[in-house]
Amino acid sequence: MPEKTSPKYLPIHIANYLLWLAERDGVQDMTPMKLLKLVYFAYAWYLTIANEELFAEKVEAWKFGPVIPSLYHEFKRFGSQPITDYAQYYDDIESDEPDYPTIDGEDENIWSTVAAVWRHYKGASGAQLSHITHEPGSPWTEVYVSGRHMPMRKEKMRTRARQAMDDFWRVHGDGGAAP
Repeated sequence: MPEKTSPKYLPIHIANYLLWLAERDGVQDMTPMKLLKLVYFAYAWYLTIANEELFAEKVEAWKFGPVIPSLYHEFKRFGSQPITDYAQYYDDIESDEPDYPTIDGEDENIWSTVAAVWRHYKGASGAQLSHITHEPGSPWTEVYVSGRHMPMRKEKMRTRARQAMDDFWRVHGDGGAAP
């Protein structure tokens, strides 16, 4: 049996790619809430397509929908305003220069999955995306407990992501079901 490898990305890699897409496309409403929901959707879509995690951090059910805790803390300083900076970290103890992590250019499956999520949801606001995550039967509604941050179930994420991807391919693809 092959040895399971850990994902090579952190949530900030995915967030920075989405922030770059927003900048490229002139989308100016990339608030923390919108970014958190888009990263969640990217995680769920990739989990469904590749049958592996996009990053190792758990997705939790918070009051306004799915949250990746490290991303929340990275971008909470923006409140409900648009994000104006990329996530960064200092990789080299000897350097004062920050690193702006993003997805490796050779990871075509990840690039294309995140880009498809962006294409499908970029016109929605953070509040609209939060509403989508709160629909009856969603992975969030299955585990949310007020005042607690419960981990969301991957199997429910896959089921809901499959439905969203089928909708995406009906609108943007060749009319067939998602891969």
